[in-house]
Amino acid sequence: MAFEFEHFEGVNSGAADAPKLWTYESTTDAVATIAASGYFNEVSGSMNLGDLIYIVGTDGVQQRSVGSEINVEPVITNGYIFTGQIQTADIDNNAVTADKLAASVAGAGLTGGAGTALAVQVDGVGVEINVDTLRLKDLGVTQAKLALNIPRTASVLISSAEWIAMAVTPKVLVAAPGANKMHRVLNVRYEVDYSSVQYTLGGNVAVQYDSTTLGAGTLASATVANTVFNGYSADSTVGAAGALASSASTTTVNKGLYLSTPTAFASGNSPIHVHVTYETVATTV
Repeated sequence: MAFEFEHFEGVNSGAADAPKLWTYESTTDAVATIAASGYFNEVSGSMNLGDLIYIVGTDGVQQRSVGSEINVEPVITNGYIFTGQIQTADIDNNAVTADKLAASVAGAGLTGGAGTALAVQVDGVGVEINVDTLRLKDLGVTQAKLALNIPRTASVLISSAEWIAMAVTPKVLVAAPGANKMHRVLNVRYEVDYSSVQYTLGGNVAVQYDSTTLGAGTLASATVANTVFNGYSADSTVGAAGALASSASTTTVNKGLYLSTPTAFASGNSPIHVHVTYETVATTV
């Protein structure tokens, strides 16, 4: 039902700037209907900020506080009449609950609203919520997220079959970085997980640019002699520094890093872990 003026009455006039008390009774409307948006629009010009309305509805009695400006259309919400912009001072502490938030309040990157508390969405892979703190996960930042010039390490397990074949089938360690970029090797470490049979023959081993066979690519690291690997009869480790000889940029820019040797190894059955530490730099060619 609509507002009925004959049931609305001021109890006292009060001083000009003092709150006034009003009463309203309806024999057809419940308190929630009376307190709904715009119900008292017709008499909003008679009420002042802070006035009290004693409401008698079909389902009970409540007292509401007026919180609108004079001569504007008010809205009664949560026991207060508001209009226009609601200032921070107009809202009681702890008065806005999850039920009062629209789902659209969440926006991108958030969930909640419409009765549910707001929460940050996380992928649980790189970012997580720890109790009530947003943080990076341990080991959550992958190498793909690192900027250029930040050292990173690629670890590749090379089987004995791949080690023996890498003269004619160089083993890729790091993929090509893309146009106008180049990998620069800082160091490389070989970890031999000795099995039972030593390697024989072979040539000097090094990281090179691109997949040219027989170790003929532009070197990206110092070489390790074949005799070093052939001499291992137990778990062993050896390292080499990065290297970049004078060469045409076409042989290094946007080229992957591969492991190769000019002469194939024979026999041997030990897998070898290769850890190459490198940085990716921008080039002008």
